[in-house]
Amino acid sequence: MNKWIRAFLGLGIFSSLVSAQKPPADSILTWRDCIAIANEKNPDLASARLEVDASQSAYAETKNGLYPQLILDHGYRVPGNTSNGSNWQTRALANVKLWDKSETANEKTAGTLISQAQANQSQTASLLRYNLRKAFAQLLFIQKTSEVSRRITAMREEEAQLVALRYNAGRESKGNMLRAKAQLLEAQADLAQSLRQRRIQQQNLNRQMGQDAFIPFLIKDSLSLPSPAALPADEKPLVDNRPDIAQQQAVVRTAEASLDAARGNYWPTLTAGYTQFLDGYTALQNSWNVVLTYPLFGKGPTSARYAMRTAQTKLEKTKQDLRSARAQALVDVETAWSEFASACDQAKVQAALLEAARQRNEEANVRYNSGLLTYDNWEIIASDRISLERQTIQAQLNVIVAEASWQRALGKPLAE
Repeated sequence: MNKWIRAFLGLGIFSSLVSAQKPPADSILTWRDCIAIANEKNPDLASARLEVDASQSAYAETKNGLYPQLILDHGYRVPGNTSNGSNWQTRALANVKLWDKSETANEKTAGTLISQAQANQSQTASLLRYNLRKAFAQLLFIQKTSEVSRRITAMREEEAQLVALRYNAGRESKGNMLRAKAQLLEAQADLAQSLRQRRIQQQNLNRQMGQDAFIPFLIKDSLSLPSPAALPADEKPLVDNRPDIAQQQAVVRTAEASLDAARGNYWPTLTAGYTQFLDGYTALQNSWNVVLTYPLFGKGPTSARYAMRTAQTKLEKTKQDLRSARAQALVDVETAWSEFASACDQAKVQAALLEAARQRNEEANVRYNSGLLTYDNWEIIASDRISLERQTIQAQLNVIVAEASWQRALGKPLAE
């Protein structure tokens, strides 16, 4: 048997082994499956939810400053004597703050921190959706690439066998035969690489879903290409729905509450109290008191003046930060929409070019087999088709990633 034919048969066996390395088909996830798992297990999203819970607890804690206080104590005084000869005293004290602007401002500040935490949770969910969709698309791209690589390998194998037969018949040069052999090796290497890359992308998607252990699986998607809707004339509503804008608005409200708290130092505190105590074991006494407190130094007017100036400056800063965030959000929306539209257009172009390349390749095969086309021209047409096969898959991936960027620019939550 000719040594070149034996070599090609060996390559064919290698190709068959590579093609047989298919992933198990028992674990198949859809996009909705990935969302459900990430919503339950992603640690970043879980952390954001815990932050909301903590802020709600902190808000409930600040309310205690305005609740009535009830104190029970029992003590022994040393030295000293009471009128009945006993040093024991038991007391019950009840106090309530009738007016304390600082406590009211603290409660308001804690409420704004809940809004910040909720906006941060929405922003985390929106970013998670983007990262999850991107990882999903990349794994899908690798799966599609593996399918394309298998087709390319099969095509190169047929070409190599055809060129080898023509070489043995004295109708093709040795250099062209060696080139066909090398191109088959290249196709097999690309296929093997795509299979290795698949595990990396599976690991990435596992991480986004919050899986602690690696789980091999395939994903199922039709890979239908969406088209962006036209931008509205007024883009401000799109910006207002973004979680980063909502978070910055909450920061402004927190600064306003801090300014209100600083003003509280100008106001007195009014407290009413009732005390009932047992002096010794027989003398039950009680008393009422109303206390108006106004510090003159240390937390008084001198401190309030500088505290208000600091709070006012921080409030103005947060308002300017909000303006900047809105302006940047408008740029992000415009950019994401433009890139999404461009990716869709490019995908359509690549699909049309691939259709033409496939047709040209089929025609070239017929002409080469008939001896009407040289190897060099035939190879150029075949290589063009192979290149466009990969470019078309990449263009489809770009559309999915661009769509994910567009949805992130709109602040789309994870569950939608």
